[in-house]
Amino acid sequence: MGASASRTAISNSLDSLYKPPTGKKLKESKVLIFGPDEISKSAIFTRLKIMHQGSYTPSELLRLRSVIYDNLLDYAKAVINFMRELNIRSSDPFIHVFSDRVLSYRLDSRGELDLEVAHAIHEIWKDPLVSMVIQDESRSLNLPKSASYFLDAVLRIGSPGYLPTETDIIHVQQNNLGILDTRFEVDPLR
Repeated sequence: MGASASRTAISNSLDSLYKPPTGKKLKESKVLIFGPDEISKSAIFTRLKIMHQGSYTPSELLRLRSVIYDNLLDYAKAVINFMRELNIRSSDPFIHVFSDRVLSYRLDSRGELDLEVAHAIHEIWKDPLVSMVIQDESRSLNLPKSASYFLDAVLRIGSPGYLPTETDIIHVQQNNLGILDTRFEVDPLR
């Protein structure tokens, strides 16, 4: 009973912060989402934005594309480094060359992902030994769930002129330090 009463008091306190002035209609809803780092709170905001605002602007898509490229490279490098830490080498000699290429790669000043690097990541990711290690050691590797989504789609993401899809945007991992604030209009509350 005590915990329930405490939650109710907190809820009522938050409600009072967001009530419109007397006599005015509520045009905007405010949503506060709390949770640990491993829970993707930004995905909830992304879904709300898509539902209530439609698509993203071209500048937002370019910014998100850069975040996706960063995520993709981080995931690929994590897999390569993990395999090397375990001293696991593919029987395919090109995988070592591809791995060196990916580890030394940095996004260019235009923020484009090099097509050769995308192909290298694809070859590494489809290597049967990598799949086996990922499956057996997934807890130790500690990749987010979205990693396999992006690594499976590396050739599409690495293609010239790539712009993120809504599904890509929902899967993206964005680090945020503190409060996410997104404004959008919703149908009047009933």
